[in-house]
Amino acid sequence: MTQRIRLGLVGSNISRSLAPAFHIEAGARMGVDVTYDLLPQPDLDADQLAGVIGEVRSQGFDGVNVTYPFKQAAMDLVDLGGPGVNAIGAVNTLVFRPEDVISGFNTDHSGLQRRWRQRMGVETPGTVAIIGAGGVGRAAAFAFAGLGAEEIRVSDVDSGRAARLVHDLLRSYPGTAVNRATQEAAIRAATGIFNGTPLGMHFSPGSPVSLEAIGGQHWLFDAVYTPVRTPLVERAMEAGLRVFDGLELFLGQAVDAFQHFTGIDLPDDVATGLEVEMRALLPTN
Repeated sequence: MTQRIRLGLVGSNISRSLAPAFHIEAGARMGVDVTYDLLPQPDLDADQLAGVIGEVRSQGFDGVNVTYPFKQAAMDLVDLGGPGVNAIGAVNTLVFRPEDVISGFNTDHSGLQRRWRQRMGVETPGTVAIIGAGGVGRAAAFAFAGLGAEEIRVSDVDSGRAARLVHDLLRSYPGTAVNRATQEAAIRAATGIFNGTPLGMHFSPGSPVSLEAIGGQHWLFDAVYTPVRTPLVERAMEAGLRVFDGLELFLGQAVDAFQHFTGIDLPDDVATGLEVEMRALLPTN
């Protein structure tokens, strides 16, 4: 009997998400009948998320991805947390279990680490500037710390949010140098930069950092993939940095999310084929 599974994505400004295409096609390649609905919540307050998730469950969904700006709020709904989620304090994958149990996972964290190792091998990240301390920024900071970063500098327009991330990182990685910094200080002489803000997305154009400051770093990782060639990515490519675009993070987290939803590990050749297909679907602007 064919496995059937109903999934969705809860978030704001999600009309261009590739999540439905990825999970439906991944299911087709692995013999799973997947439906995947976009569940936009443009006016939802974070404290109303529990009601939305409860309604989704009552409609027969087997699980959902959660994206901006609800990844930290979703943590409050988790009964069983996957590896590291309590420390990270954010989840992007909720799996609905029997007896009203919700399992939560952070596949931004695990997916980023996989993509890094695929591209960089055993090379460590060095000094990392994290721009944006929200859900994806937190996942990235913990991922880079786990990859052996020497120093992590956290910059956010919300100083309290940045301070909380610094505190939580130091508690989990006391041997790593972690500090809060202005944007300018964070990227000065950094080995690499991670953009965890929505700046650069189709609904929020621009760059989270001065493009003139890009150059001299070794690598850049931008979480934005709609569009994939953001001004930040374009400048980093011009400057000769090793660039991880937002589709790489999307694919990394999607592969792990599919495993949590279905129990199926995607073979490498299937994951590679899906990457080619997803890149062909990317919006051009």
